[in-house]
Amino acid sequence: MIHPLPIYGFLLFADACVSILLYSPENKDLMKRHTEIEPFIIPFVQKLKTVSANMPGIDSYCKTYLAHLLKHSRYYIEIYARVLTVLLDHSMEKKSSISMVDYGAGNGLLGIFAKFCGFKKVYINDVNKSFTEAANLLAVQLNIPVDGIIYGDIIAVTHYFNDIDKPTAIAGTDVIEHIYNLEELFSGIKSINNDMVTVFTTAANPDNWFKSSTIKKQQLFDEYTGGALAGHELAGSENSPAFFNIRKSIILSASNSLKEEQITLLAKATRGMIKNDILNAVSDYLINQKIPVPPPHPSNTCDPYTGSWSERLLTIAEYKLLYNRYGFKFEQYNGFYNSYENSIKSFLLKFINAISKIAGKKISAFIILVGFKKI
Repeated sequence: MIHPLPIYGFLLFADACVSILLYSPENKDLMKRHTEIEPFIIPFVQKLKTVSANMPGIDSYCKTYLAHLLKHSRYYIEIYARVLTVLLDHSMEKKSSISMVDYGAGNGLLGIFAKFCGFKKVYINDVNKSFTEAANLLAVQLNIPVDGIIYGDIIAVTHYFNDIDKPTAIAGTDVIEHIYNLEELFSGIKSINNDMVTVFTTAANPDNWFKSSTIKKQQLFDEYTGGALAGHELAGSENSPAFFNIRKSIILSASNSLKEEQITLLAKATRGMIKNDILNAVSDYLINQKIPVPPPHPSNTCDPYTGSWSERLLTIAEYKLLYNRYGFKFEQYNGFYNSYENSIKSFLLKFINAISKIAGKKISAFIILVGFKKI
């Protein structure tokens, strides 16, 4: 039998450590900036309690995802609050003047929350039409109308703002690690507004060993097995074949003169390519015997039909080079674990969150990537 006193003593010690770390001078500054968003967190969480994920008119995947967000609403709204706080901290504008795009919005909760907090204009965007429809329905149900719904990728977003006022901020959670062509994304952002502030979060933290190991497992599963890995049901369809096999089929369809070993060679070399790029690579091979170079990361892979990466892992240095290449100054911040639910696990996560202020991104639950104009 475990005696309760040592456990109680540990909890008291941990709580003291948490208090010391949370009320450091650095965090006092953060809390001061947080006051423009913090008062809206609890009222919005309470408002979400009136929402049902079983809204008529949205598909089953959108319902599953929304149910997950609603179940852990306090945690996700805290994440969105941090995103908006960081955005304000790097913007030259007041909250009431900012026009923002919630990019890769899914059910649109980040954008709807931003509108609830008093942002001037909010536009919801996603490449999945079912999600844009679900986000619009959610905004209506919450009685928080957004200013526009944009279906498509960054090209659709740039076209949308051809004839109306340009947004001054773009933000997204758990999307940047899935985008097929980041060069295209940042080129598009720059073409919309050179002064854009961008804030993206990603759980694909390359410096967190546990997180990156879990992601690599998912990537290898997607690449060679296919379907839904247990515990990753929110990743999407359960029926997707292995990406490696999909690429082999695409290559075979491009030329029936290739031998099996050539098809296998090209399937390995085109890891991380979408269908059109695979077909171009096959054509180049047939004409010039040129073999494409796969991503340097050993397990990064994407769906050959959609181009969606399986939680692509990029280093902070790679992100910084990308942002700088398109004229943005870059900063990275650390995220936090869900310590907002009543359980021993939540308390321990609160302790880990505090420790992460010392350990940094090596144990951070997610990372926040910020781009803003160089001055």
